[in-house]
This record gives sequence, C-alpha cells and structure tokens, in this order.
Amino acid sequence: MHKDVWKRKIVKYFVLRSVGFSYLIKDERDLFKHFARYFEKNTQIAFEELQTEKIVEKYEINGKMCYGLNIEKRQEIERIIKNEPFGEKADLIRPTKEESKGLKVIFNDASSRGWPNRGFYYFYTKLDEPNYWIVLIKVKPNSKPNKIILGSTKDKKSRIIKIWNATLKVSKTNKGKPFIRRWVENIEQKACGSNRLPSKSAFHIFVYLKWLKIVNRKGNVLSYQIINKNGVTQ
Repeated sequence: MHKDVWKRKIVKYFVLRSVGFSYLIKDERDLFKHFARYFEKNTQIAFEELQTEKIVEKYEINGKMCYGLNIEKRQEIERIIKNEPFGEKADLIRPTKEESKGLKVIFNDASSRGWPNRGFYYFYTKLDEPNYWIVLIKVKPNSKPNKIILGSTKDKKSRIIKIWNATLKVSKTNKGKPFIRRWVENIEQKACGSNRLPSKSAFHIFVYLKWLKIVNRKGNVLSYQIINKNGVTQ
C-alpha cells in the first residue's frame, strides 16, 4: 500500500483507542503487531514520516519512552483521517497564481477518490464577471490543472445553465422528489461532458449557491432536491 494510506491507518489506530488523543504505545512493535501480516516496508516509512512531521511523538511515562499522537497537531491529524493533504503537499496541489490569473477563488472541494489519486476542485469566478464560473482540478503536485469553463449563470446558452435547466427538468419529471446527478447527465450529455467532470462541478456550485440541497448519500452517490427554482434565468 502507498505510504500515505499507511499513515492514515496508523493515525486511525491511535485515534480509535484514545480519549482525547491520549493513547500511547510502548514501542513501534506494539503498533506493527496490530497490522500483522499486512506489515511492509511502507508501514515503517509511514511511521517514521509521522514522527518527522511531529504528528506522532515520543513521551516519557514513568521512566519509559512511549509513542503517542501530538494533540497540538489536531488539524493535521483530522486532515489525514479525512484523506486530505496538508503542509507542503497541500501547497503543491493548489493552482499557481499564473494558473488562476484573473480569477477569484470562491471555494474548493475534493473528489471521493483516495489519495494520491484524489482530485482537488477549485471553484473560481472571473474578477471582472462574478457570475462567470471556471473550475480548476488538480490531482498531482506541480501538474497543470484540468480547466472546466462553465460560463455565466446569467447566460442562457452557457454550459452551467444548460446543466441547470436539465436539472429542473429531471426534478419536474420526478415530481419534486430526490434525484441523482446521473439522471441529469443522461438527458444533457453534451453539457455534462463525456467524463462528467463539468456536471459534477456544476452540482457543487448549485449546492454552494443554495439552488440544490443534498438529501441523502449512499456510498458515493448523492441524492438532491431543488430548493430555488427561480435562482437563475431560465
């Protein structure tokens, strides 16, 4: 397994056994016994990196040295558990100033894929046109982002409005009951894109703008309902 997967497993091992991050182990052998036959080289590397990052530290208890989570690193611990990068790794995955030139970042989100193949979505509007949406998706550090131009919510012919109108149609056909994004993609294939990244990005924006709400989740499949039919030009 990738070392970052091991780091998450090791952190979870501590958290699930602790009260206020207080769980301690005498030495790394206690930890590695838990993983038994799954132990590999990357397990050791992950444990050493957690120490280098001071997420796992040594503590002296009754004259004996023990390992435990560093409570001052709570934010980093939570990000590891949520499978989000942090520190230098997070900085590398952000779009550069040149890549986001002329744009204003509004919010960001992450795909459901596991690290290191996880995509990070950065949602922008144009500085001179706040209704015009552009999404930059980065997966690998120092790589060029995938750029998705959704267009303006004030333009009836824009990609984002075509997806929204298809969403309204699906909701109406379903008599206002919850629906999934795939139903929208089935009737507006061109605007939603062959890889479905435009429709996924658009739905993130619809939720952010409170045009849609998430009402249920089954695995990675979300169900939505419309809460603002008149939020945009039809």
